[in-house]
Order: sequence, then structure tokens, then C-alpha cells
Amino acid sequence: MPGGLFFLTIFPGHALRLIRLLVQEQIKPLWTKEVWKTTKKTSPRTCLSISLLLSMLIWNTAEAQISWTIAFEFGGGMSNHSDVPTVNNFTVAGTATVEYMPAVSAVQFKDGLGFNVNPRNRWELEMAKNAGATEVRFQASWERVEDMDGVYSMMRTIDYNSALNWCVELGLQPLIIAAYAGPRENIGTFTVAATVPGGSTNISLLESVGYINPPYCHILKSDGSQIVPTGKWGYYGALIHSVDNQNNSINLAASTNVTLPAGTKLIVNRLRYDSCPTCDPCNSSIQAYGNYAKYIASEIANKSLTGRVELWNEPPWAHDPWDNRRSFYDVAPVELTSKSPNPGFAQNLKSASLPPNVRFN
Repeated sequence: MPGGLFFLTIFPGHALRLIRLLVQEQIKPLWTKEVWKTTKKTSPRTCLSISLLLSMLIWNTAEAQISWTIAFEFGGGMSNHSDVPTVNNFTVAGTATVEYMPAVSAVQFKDGLGFNVNPRNRWELEMAKNAGATEVRFQASWERVEDMDGVYSMMRTIDYNSALNWCVELGLQPLIIAAYAGPRENIGTFTVAATVPGGSTNISLLESVGYINPPYCHILKSDGSQIVPTGKWGYYGALIHSVDNQNNSINLAASTNVTLPAGTKLIVNRLRYDSCPTCDPCNSSIQAYGNYAKYIASEIANKSLTGRVELWNEPPWAHDPWDNRRSFYDVAPVELTSKSPNPGFAQNLKSASLPPNVRFN
């Protein structure tokens, strides 16, 4: 039931009420008015990035079934549309395509319900359980699970172990996002030697660039802001393509979109695993990601839980194209053949021996 899950992700407050009504067999079409009111406040980015909008749920008391309609929303956030098509007397804003899904039983619907939760907050898991959910979804980011020495721990920076224990206590199934990129470290602050205008790829620095090693290193401003356009950077910065030791400068994979005055402070982050240059499942970075995903699966199994590990989270992701190094470039070198989503992830893991009751998603 992907539509239901996406709905709960976007509108958790209304979803809580919906589940309670569902369990009590009291759902009526009236509540959809509140959903439409909520969607008016939803940003176009949210609608477009999710690409799915649950437009209605209709309780059929005669057949004890729920039928629903999913509208693919390309028109941005909801607004006053008097000229758009209607479905079952409900207005669907900016509809390009309407797909009618088959009816399912109320019990089947309820068994598939889940919520996004913050793994630090037990109360969120408790609310999900009380609302009738069977699954909770949270992210155990790679850099928070594995350190630069390759040591794994579910308690390194965030106590994911407690979240799993809460799942055991509350009878919930975890759906854990295995999110790249991997572990990284700040290797130093560097100073811009001469003003760099926007549209440049070369930056001269005052400090030695000798220990910057592409393609593992990325750069951004010391205040955390990016220096290249969205889609060309990861959270850890813009990719450094090469280093010129003779001129003490670096060359970026993409042109800057800001001016960097002389004296600007920049931070260089070094990844433990460089971004994926290909889709080859034998690539060391893809294999490292697979090891991380398998570790998450083993931790779920160690708690005797049934659960899933989510391998992709909304790819391609503009804010971290680690799975596709080509995306860091304005003009990618011909030897880079990666793409997003990277099928090498699945190919690497398809023969993996998974613990009982845990699977990759």
C-alpha cells in the first residue's frame, strides 16, 4: 500500500485521526475536507518530491472495504482550483493522471500502516502504536553508524539501539533507511588566497593542499554554506576534482555559483568511501554501502524483530549524489558511468544472506 504510506508521511497529524477512525470503523468522507485544507499549506517541493498525493479515502460500510484514489500531483501545492477535474465529487488539484486502486479489506489496510518517527523519541513510537500502526520508519545514517576506522555501532552518535528496543517493547516493525554518504572527517580549514568570481572551478589557497586527496575530498564554506549549485554538492560540500600542488590550488568538479573573496574560510571534508564512479557491484564504495546495509539488517535480527532496510531514499537526491559521481560535475569525465538510482547497490546485495524476518526494500 504505497499510497497509504506516503499519505502518513506527509500528513501524520491527520493520519493519526484516520487510523483511530479506521479501527473504530467510523471513517466518513467528511474528513477529506480537512486533508484538502492541510494540503493548501504543503509546499510544491513536498508534493513534487513525493510525487504521490493521497486524494481521498472512502469508507464503504456495506462491503467493509476501503477504496482509495491516488492522484499524481504535478501542479504544486493545493490552492483554489475551480476548473480542475473532480473524482467522486472531490476536487483533485493539478491532476495529470488519476489511477484507481483496487479495494482492500479494512484489516489489510490497518496492518500496513506505519509512521516516520524520530528514533530519539520514545513517545513518537508510542503514539504510532496507540494509533494502530504496525511499522515505524526512521533513518540510521551511515556516518552515524560507522566511524572513519570502519567500526560499526548503533550507539555511536544517536542511540538507535534504544529505538530498536522500543520496537521490541511496543510490538512494532522497524523500517530503517540506510542513507549514504558514509563516514567522513574534517581535515582542515583553508583560506582563499585571491578572490574567486562565480563561475570558476579553480581556487587558490594559502594553506598547503598536499594532503587533500581527490576524489575523497569535498569543500564548502566554514559556515556550512555551499559554493556550487544545488545538485552538484553533497551535505559535505562540492567535489574536489584535482589538486595543483605547484600553484597550491584545487580544481572543482563544478563551477562556483558564488563569489569567494580573498580571505574566505573553507572547510575540506574527507569521506572514508569515495562517491560511486560506476554501477559495478564490485566497486569498493558500493560494497562498503552493502556492508553497512547488512549491518543494519543484522541489528534488527539481533533484537528478534521483523523489519526492513530501505536501500534508496528518494533517488536521485539533489542534496547528496554520492551514489552517482557524475552528478557532482558540470561535465563528467567519460570514465564515470554511474547513474542514480545506482543499480549496483541491488546487484551487490541480491545474493546477500539475510537474517530471518529481515529484508531489503
